[in-house]
Amino acid sequence: LEKALNEANAELQKDGEAAYYYTRSLNLSLIIIISGVLLSHIILELVVPMLLKNGQTIGKKVFGIAIIRSDGVKASFFQMFIRTILGKCTIETLIPAMLIFTIIFNQGSLFDLILLIGLPIAQIIIYFVSRDKTLIHDLMAQTVAVDLASQKIFESAEELLEYKKKIQAEIA
Repeated sequence: LEKALNEANAELQKDGEAAYYYTRSLNLSLIIIISGVLLSHIILELVVPMLLKNGQTIGKKVFGIAIIRSDGVKASFFQMFIRTILGKCTIETLIPAMLIFTIIFNQGSLFDLILLIGLPIAQIIIYFVSRDKTLIHDLMAQTVAVDLASQKIFESAEELLEYKKKIQAEIA
C-alpha cells in the first residue's frame, strides 16, 4: 500500500496540472469543512443560546441546563463567542478535523499525530484537575454549565452584589 502511494505521488508530481488540481481540490475540501463547521457552531452554539437566554442550546433547554459565568451572572455575548468560536469550534472541532484530514491525505507529520492524540488527553486532564470540572471552552470563557432549576442566575454583577449584601444582612 505504501509502495502504491509513493508511486501515485511520484506520478502526480510529474504531471504539474494534475498536482495543481489535486491541491486545489484538497484546499476546497478544507474550505467546505471549515465553513460548515463554523456556520453550524455559530447558529447552534452562539445564536440559539443568545435567543433562548441563559446560554441554552436546544438540548440544554430540554434537560434544564444553562451556561453562566463562573460567578453566577448570566454569560455575555462576548463570553459565549469565546466559548463557542475559540473553544468549541476551533480547539475542540476544527483543529482535530484538520489534523485528521492532513493525516488521511498524507500531508501530516508526526507532530500532527501527537497533537491529535494530545488534545483529548489535555481535555481529560483539564476536566479532572479543574475545580469546577470544566472543559477547555468553559475555562477560556470563564463559564460553567449549571442545573437551571437549582441555580439562581443574576442578570448583572450589581444584582449579584445586592443579593450577597442581602444575605449578609440576614445572617447578621
